[in-house]
Amino acid sequence: MESKTYEMALVNLETNNSIPNIHMHTGNNPFRYSPDDGANWFSIALSTGSYDIEGINNEIQRQLRLNKHKKKIIIDAHRATLRATLTLARLYQVDFNVVNSINTVLGFKWQIYTFGMITNGYTERGHIVNIIRINSILVNSDINHGSYVNGTQQSSIYSFFPQTVLVRKSFKPQEPSILASDLANQQSHANISQRSKR
Repeated sequence: MESKTYEMALVNLETNNSIPNIHMHTGNNPFRYSPDDGANWFSIALSTGSYDIEGINNEIQRQLRLNKHKKKIIIDAHRATLRATLTLARLYQVDFNVVNSINTVLGFKWQIYTFGMITNGYTERGHIVNIIRINSILVNSDINHGSYVNGTQQSSIYSFFPQTVLVRKSFKPQEPSILASDLANQQSHANISQRSKR
């Protein structure tokens, strides 16, 4: 039987991004605040999910309302510096010194933030936001041969970085990308794996 060489290209992949960056059970979901200058403290816990900064803020606002507290804490992003921002009303405090707090994603310093210590209740101190904890997603196909990832031969057909945590269509290439040849003459299935930042 004559051997033939074929090429395979990924034309389109549409998927929900369901890689969580907030985890209830492994713990980076607590948010602790005080509405009365540290006299009483309240804890908020975010459910496991894929959040961007706006999603984190929306969930905190929802739970503030459940606790009968007005919108006095705002978490946002300063896109030019890649840092999260925190805005507090008078008497409000946020404790990022809690073990496994949401601070691991937002990048604030491990301390209690008060209205008085930040300019007009606003700060963007801290580190760059670590909202996405992976650095690439690999799309594999078991009939694909001849592609390499970090110098190791694998059956990957495409590798990409997710554009944002909450993109509903994670990947849609502009043109087919041919990365592999020598397809086996058999039925196949594809799988997607993620590679974490180290």
